[in-house]
Amino acid sequence: MKTSNLVTCASFFVLSATALAGCNSGAPQAALPNAAAGESASNTRASHGHPYLRWLAPDARIAPRLLFLGDFLAGTVDIYLMPELRQIGQLAGFTHPYGECASNRTGNVWVTEEIGSNHGNIYEFRRDGVQLATIRDAYGQPISCAIDPKTQNLAVSNVRDFKSGPGNVVIYRPGGTARVIRNPDQRDYYWLSYNDGGKLWVDGYKPSSAVTVSECDLTGCKTVDLHGGTIHTPGFLQWTVGQRKWYLADENCDNFSGEFCIYPVSDDGELGTPIKLMRPGGMRICTMAQAAITPGKSVVLVGGDNGKRCVPAQTSSAGRWNFPDGGDATHMNSSSIDYPLGAAISTRAL
Repeated sequence: MKTSNLVTCASFFVLSATALAGCNSGAPQAALPNAAAGESASNTRASHGHPYLRWLAPDARIAPRLLFLGDFLAGTVDIYLMPELRQIGQLAGFTHPYGECASNRTGNVWVTEEIGSNHGNIYEFRRDGVQLATIRDAYGQPISCAIDPKTQNLAVSNVRDFKSGPGNVVIYRPGGTARVIRNPDQRDYYWLSYNDGGKLWVDGYKPSSAVTVSECDLTGCKTVDLHGGTIHTPGFLQWTVGQRKWYLADENCDNFSGEFCIYPVSDDGELGTPIKLMRPGGMRICTMAQAAITPGKSVVLVGGDNGKRCVPAQTSSAGRWNFPDGGDATHMNSSSIDYPLGAAISTRAL
């Protein structure tokens, strides 16, 4: 069984674990700071001086859609104008930013990061780069996040706890508490996504190292029966509002290292025909840690093409593809990104 590229990164940069209590649906409740006000002194870094905002072009504030694309090695999050993917800003000062998610109501973007041996942080930013809040995650090593479009609950996946034990999902409720949930048959928790009905899916590995997907609510998680194909190395997981489908990436499509593809997945877990993404001219995309898919019926996918994981190595890029058509990218920008990881689309609130 091949190990996820994400685990490889985590093992190299992150897995210096120390302590975490066991987590289940009856786990203790943790206080959640008021993310909108950002006033909790113990859990929120003050945004005075905008410590993460390195630069931002004036047109970013009125742009309908922005792509936030994290650079794991550079410790930055680049901001691109859609659809042309012109860079118009940057957040800096992270150690190693991981996954991202965005609110469908406010356009605010959350970025996950493992800080030390006993906690991680999840940062909330306005789309103009102003930091609003920091949640201290003491339940494990945060990898990804998703926001429930109905309740605005924030779900965070912790790949493992701080003793390298099984991971978990933490549901943070606005102005309320945090609930830790797990599937007893899932060990590693990677990418997660809500559908528009509030159903949460998260992918990862079972204790047996078999790939798995769990469906979760506030009471716990259960296994989704994947069938009709094989996922070898689980990648990002996304729900598309317009198409009403799940999409699950495989970083080793057809069990071939360096062959990346994306499977449509039905609600009952049936895998469809894999979709492959290419660079202009027909060169394949080797891996993409996280992508973001636009809502609506005219759908595009944006994310970071991590060329450094190709053999031979290529230049990394921010890319845009018509979806689910796949094929060649319609737009690419390789001017600044080094090791792309997290991705989220911020839509301007009306």
